[in-house]
Amino acid sequence: MVARSEQGMELKTEQLRWNAASRRLQTDEAVTITRGGLVSRGRGLEAETDLERVRIFENITSQLRPVAAPAG
Repeated sequence: MVARSEQGMELKTEQLRWNAASRRLQTDEAVTITRGGLVSRGRGLEAETDLERVRIFENITSQLRPVAAPAG
């Protein structure tokens, strides 16, 4: 499953649940989050629906990759 925010963040995971009581997205599965040149991976997640605030619970790694400058 892939979810994308209006701001360009991308969330990839095998399973994603909506918790109506907390109004948050949740998973216990492995996740990959990409925003610009930052790629974060881990297991377990809770996030606001707009993906502005995301919490990864376990085995967190992050990698900063160069972002190409716009042509012009």
